[in-house]
Amino acid sequence: MEIRKLKDKKEWKELINHSSNDHEIIIYKHSPICPLSHSANLVLKGWSKSQVKKKDELKIFKINVILSRTLSETIEKDLNITHQSPQIIWLDKNIKVKHHASHYDITEDELNKQL
Repeated sequence: MEIRKLKDKKEWKELINHSSNDHEIIIYKHSPICPLSHSANLVLKGWSKSQVKKKDELKIFKINVILSRTLSETIEKDLNITHQSPQIIWLDKNIKVKHHASHYDITEDELNKQL
């Protein structure tokens, strides 16, 4: 399953306002200079590759919190979830927060529980 980059507030607004409700969305917020973010990124990449059958039901987006600070703050405000990095925010088909986790709580087991 492809992990796409989400770069700005316009893309975010389009994603949440024009979602067709046929898929859930995972937002992965990370810092490219943080070792823990690197580890969480490896977990997400490995897990996403194992989810080929879910590719039409789930979309994954990655945000570099250093380059896209404003976007990260907008998501924090829109979803009422305190910013952390690394962080996973899983939205259901109605764009409601289904699950969120950060740091060492980002595991394949935890992601599998949300399927």
